[in-house]
Amino acid sequence: MRSALRSAVLLLLACAGTVHAAERSVHPGSFDRLRLRGPYEVTVASGSPGATLTGERDAIEGVEVRLDGNTLVVQPGNSGWGTSRPQRDSDQPVRIALTTPRLAMLAVVGAARVKVAAMKADRVDVAVTGSGSVTVDGIATDMANLSAIGTGTLTVAGRAARARLLGNGAATIDAAGLDTGEIYIRTDGTGDTRARARYGADIGNSGVGRVAVVGTPKCRVVPQGGPVSCGQPR
Repeated sequence: MRSALRSAVLLLLACAGTVHAAERSVHPGSFDRLRLRGPYEVTVASGSPGATLTGERDAIEGVEVRLDGNTLVVQPGNSGWGTSRPQRDSDQPVRIALTTPRLAMLAVVGAARVKVAAMKADRVDVAVTGSGSVTVDGIATDMANLSAIGTGTLTVAGRAARARLLGNGAATIDAAGLDTGEIYIRTDGTGDTRARARYGADIGNSGVGRVAVVGTPKCRVVPQGGPVSCGQPR
């Protein structure tokens, strides 16, 4: 009898400690620009504009998803009195699945982990500030502006006629999968930068992190002291 009672109590305690994921859907309207702030796990795929948040109920209700012009803003929400809603510690991250027909700009601040299926526009802008991790698999553009500041990582792939890479701090930029015609790189910090170019590369590295450009470009290296390797220096 005591054994059965003990088992029942343990089962109730286990059930009480189990956290069931909740889901929240948002239909914000059309956007082609995205600003993210917060420790979320985010995916961006092609489709009709929308957002699906998954996680603990209190956590997903505490995320603000709103449209500002053609920019979707995702960040910790505020209460009606202008103060941030308290976020409870949890082992279960908030996961956000976004869909949009087209994305031209992405700005991430904080510790978000973001994966983007594609960014296709005449100009593409991607900026990471903080400790976040951003991966963009399919860039197709005439001009790609890529920057990473802090301790985060930015990884991109695809094609760009021209690209501008700016790195600062311990941030890492891996653009070796981005096939570019001409590239401009400026870095300052301990983070490494990798890139690929066909025709021309203009590189300045005033930090201690390595800059490596693969491919067959004609290279111009500004003498700023940092380690640089390039296809065909001149």
